[in-house]
Amino acid sequence: MNGFRPFYYHDTNPDLELCQTSERNLHRRVVWLGFDKLCYTEVADMARRQFTGSILLLSLLVSGCGEYVTFSKDSRKRGVQYLQSNQTEEAKGAFRDAVRQNPRDYQSYYYLATIYEKESAFAQAVTNYRTSLSVQNVTSEGREDIDFKLKTIDSLARCLAKFDTHDSEINRLVQAAESSTTGEEWLILAKTFSYRGDADSAMDSYGKAAQQAPKNFHIAKSQGLYLEQIGHKPLAEQALRRAYRLNPEDEEVNTALRRIGIIPGPSIKEESELAQPILPRGPIPDLIPSDRSTGSPPAYPPSSPAPAD
Repeated sequence: MNGFRPFYYHDTNPDLELCQTSERNLHRRVVWLGFDKLCYTEVADMARRQFTGSILLLSLLVSGCGEYVTFSKDSRKRGVQYLQSNQTEEAKGAFRDAVRQNPRDYQSYYYLATIYEKESAFAQAVTNYRTSLSVQNVTSEGREDIDFKLKTIDSLARCLAKFDTHDSEINRLVQAAESSTTGEEWLILAKTFSYRGDADSAMDSYGKAAQQAPKNFHIAKSQGLYLEQIGHKPLAEQALRRAYRLNPEDEEVNTALRRIGIIPGPSIKEESELAQPILPRGPIPDLIPSDRSTGSPPAYPPSSPAPAD
């Protein structure tokens, strides 16, 4: 989905507060080298840019953030195993350990949110979904993990549709969406309304998301698939055509186009998006200069006299 900015609002996350001590400790591990970053990747990039010595880079990675990232992944792995065996409390503890060790472990925040949602702990679930999205937007790994971001957006929308009966969270999200430029907030709203069965509000939110981010393939695709699902063929065709122009290789978009009678191919693209001819547009210039515009005959060099007999 094209880049996403940090999420729409922030508030206190009790699970995030557990991580502050370890975050400060991690900060002290790297500040002596003049770095004010906590992310493994960011520290590595800064070291590469500012120091040519590989020994310094190696010592930073070994003694700095790397061990915290490794421990966090181990805790997350245990948490997933606990979830698979329905050991909910143990899983919750493992994921809390993971975010304590690495406050940028967006996957563990997501898994915590799913546990809270199953326990009907609405506030904690929404907060951890939001935290996961926020962390994804400020880490290089998270920004590149588009599939996980879309899964988080979808899970948050389902949670809002199920639990936000007084629309308090939705109203806050609407306010943020109106001043946004990415379309992400409108996408969450559109999915939330679609899960509620409110087609009019979903269509309106999808339209505003597409207006804010006309080059966002995932918004166009989600909009087109939803409109096709509820039987709005003309609007679905517009959205799916736009999605196809942004990514002609997506199989779901191609299949949806065929369902509504559109054959995927170059004819869907705009004229400016097609392969251009080698020759320039317009009439082909004359190879030999012509004086036709003046009405005088062309000037040819005089012919040589014929040889005498």
